[in-house]
Amino acid sequence: SNIYILSILDAFDFYDLNSRFLIFPFARFGNVQSIISTKQLLDENITICFHQTAIALQYMHSLNIVHRDIKPENILCFSDTYFVLSDFSVSSQLTNDKQPIEDTKGSPAFLSPEECSGEPFLPKPADVWAYGISFYSALFGCLPFKLDEAENRSIANTVIIVTDMLQNQRLTFPKKTANNNPVDKDIIALLKDVLNKDPAKRPTFDQIIKYKCFNDCWPIHEANVRE
Repeated sequence: SNIYILSILDAFDFYDLNSRFLIFPFARFGNVQSIISTKQLLDENITICFHQTAIALQYMHSLNIVHRDIKPENILCFSDTYFVLSDFSVSSQLTNDKQPIEDTKGSPAFLSPEECSGEPFLPKPADVWAYGISFYSALFGCLPFKLDEAENRSIANTVIIVTDMLQNQRLTFPKKTANNNPVDKDIIALLKDVLNKDPAKRPTFDQIIKYKCFNDCWPIHEANVRE
């Protein structure tokens, strides 16, 4: 297992209700979307979060499982240095790395250009894209490609709007983070690579976890493993 993927503590069937109950650990700080909307995470903790999320996704992809709904709401916060990926309701098991997928899942604003195209696409680079949108939105408090301009800063709600924005907008960055700090050039380098509109040019999670912006995250990762 992987300490950055939500574990199941217990599961039982309740036949009278024809239901199955799953018991998960309680994340007392909630999800990352709720925390960043109240500006309760420092920029360095957001970086730690997305390093740990990349480790979780590296593990999933090594098993040929794709998440398909990566967004800040689906990353849970157990402490300001410990984050866990959750919600595998639309995840898929692939037969191999090159197996294309035809149906789109997940939230419109986090869909990659190739998912919006309507053509079959490779789901691993699409996970990388959604990871990039999530990291960008957590750090800057807005979405890239003017995706949240569609409705006065509310998340774009239709695939048509998203498709149009992705086709016509360039990737740009605010001058400061949502916490009003200068932007780390190493994070910009990562975001430019993961948000490449060409899926073949995006790095894999094996590569992402080694990016320079995560150099200071390893001691925290090791501490979590020892817990």
